[in-house]
Amino acid sequence: MNRYLFPLITAVLTAGVLLGGCTAPPGIKALDRQASAEDRMPEGIGFAGTQVKGEDARLLAENDGIKYFAAKADATHEACVVIVPQTNPSLWVSGCGSLMNSGREVVTVNNATGKSAVLVEDGLDTKQWESEGWTRVHDNVLIPGS
Repeated sequence: MNRYLFPLITAVLTAGVLLGGCTAPPGIKALDRQASAEDRMPEGIGFAGTQVKGEDARLLAENDGIKYFAAKADATHEACVVIVPQTNPSLWVSGCGSLMNSGREVVTVNNATGKSAVLVEDGLDTKQWESEGWTRVHDNVLIPGS
């Protein structure tokens, strides 16, 4: 009986190790929720040159007259963040990056007025950014100290 038990235990442990490496990257769960009226970006704002669609955007935060939207394209593992100043939406800016970084920064963007934002994946430890003066306005969005 012992000669059958050892191969069985070995097979179970090996399968556990192999499957443990097959987890998906953390991503951004806030983008998986159902869209609401507040998630609609102003007309003319989008993600040119990407497979990310404007209708997939979600409003993640509002701070000091700035709205921070994000969206993703599952097919390309790409996510984007958009900074939209409410007083002058024409100064919007977006940036996109890969969600395949496994729990890291996705992208940093800056607009013409000097506003910046960092889009990060779920669970990223942002203490370093915060110690450098960045403020977390959403679990997935950091901005320079405000």
